[in-house]
Amino acid sequence: MLELLILNGRRQRILEIGTSNGFSAIWIASALRRLGGTVPLTTLEREADKVEQARQNVERAGLGDLVRVLPGEATPLVASLEGPFDCVFFDADRVSAPEQLRLLLPKLTADALLLADNVLSHPAEIAGLLAAVEALPDFRSTVVPVGKGLLVACRTAQAAESAGS
Repeated sequence: MLELLILNGRRQRILEIGTSNGFSAIWIASALRRLGGTVPLTTLEREADKVEQARQNVERAGLGDLVRVLPGEATPLVASLEGPFDCVFFDADRVSAPEQLRLLLPKLTADALLLADNVLSHPAEIAGLLAAVEALPDFRSTVVPVGKGLLVACRTAQAAESAGS
């Protein structure tokens, strides 16, 4: 699903929050490769053993040139990133995600795509992020019942116009 959304939206500057072993990063980087992307996916992971696993898995997949794994806590890393990002995939500490979104808003492109995993499997933990996204006047969102539930939200000019009427 991630690969399809990235391919369809022709996303080029992507941030993943929560790398784990690199499974999602491989799908995202695969989409970037198919789009001819040259800007690597930036992915954040706080657990050192998972950082190493992800790097190894990405290299084995032949996508090392399209993935940059940054170790550390997500919120301070998000604050330090330059942007702009046209796609952000939240797949980590769901409780901190609203603050990360707040920090990312000025770093998002006009047509930014926001994705979040585990929406159906962890509803209490992700409620804050869902509420934060819902409160954004220029985003439209839906939950897709795939896997453990995927939030898909996109900023559009049409969404901003509808919110103002």
